[in-house]
Amino acid sequence: MDSFIVHARDRRSSRRTVRISCEVVRTRDYKLVGKSVIDLSEDGMQFAALRDVDVGEDVQVFFRVPRSDAYLFAEAKDRVAIAGQRPGDEGRAYAIRFGDVQEHAGRALRASLGRFPPTLPWRGTRVDWAATVRFIGRT
Repeated sequence: MDSFIVHARDRRSSRRTVRISCEVVRTRDYKLVGKSVIDLSEDGMQFAALRDVDVGEDVQVFFRVPRSDAYLFAEAKDRVAIAGQRPGDEGRAYAIRFGDVQEHAGRALRASLGRFPPTLPWRGTRVDWAATVRFIGRT
């Protein structure tokens, strides 16, 4: 039965521990909501919160791709709010998923991420229920 369950460790892209500066602004009022990356992947990132953002709210993110001359600018959606109360949390944070990323910035990001260590899990392996449902729907 476990053969069709997709665990969080089987995500499309792995998160990497990357500490860089960024600018994340809410699209509706262009207020700065974050300026520090906690972890980064090809698909999105987690950033330390300066202000509250509603889950599902549109934001825009801008940062220099580590160890490159490329800059990434993308629209994104807030996916997860992290309250910062569990062991291992670094305070209030948000996880966002990037929308369309320019091709050259995406290539630079993929090349750069391999130089950083993966994030360490603070909890046991979770099931990625959304990916599991997608998998079942394809069968």
